[in-house]
Amino acid sequence: MKKIIIRFVISIIGFTALYQFILSTEKELKIGSPIFNDNIKNSKINKNFIEEYIPNSKEFILEGKKYKIKEAWIENAMTYQKKGNKKLAVKNFYISFENKLYYHIGFYVKENNNSKGKGWINDKIVFNINDFELKKEKIELLFWVKNDTIPVIFVKKMPI
Repeated sequence: MKKIIIRFVISIIGFTALYQFILSTEKELKIGSPIFNDNIKNSKINKNFIEEYIPNSKEFILEGKKYKIKEAWIENAMTYQKKGNKKLAVKNFYISFENKLYYHIGFYVKENNNSKGKGWINDKIVFNINDFELKKEKIELLFWVKNDTIPVIFVKKMPI
């Protein structure tokens, strides 16, 4: 019985040490780091949400690979602060996909190829959107892989 108790205590100590090690290796969010929402629901909960957009085609094929759009929305850009997050003047357009993109799909806003702040976050494409584009009812993007290009039009979702 004594051996069982000793093994149990050693197991608990080992588990606690492993747990502390895992926690210590997690990266701490730095002040000023950008904060991104994973989806429209979280964007609304965090009060960053501006508008939802619906693509004219939820699925498209480029270079034989199928891409499926989950959702698209615009939200206020935020940065982490110790006491409350800071809302920035910049607004971001997010397009979330069912499949991981692995950074090989290119894109740009058709009428504004000089869009700043373009990039990828996991299964999402994100880019800054200016006030002119924000006022428009639709935004057209061109997606491409190698020599294959397809336009996708995103239209503002009308409130219910």
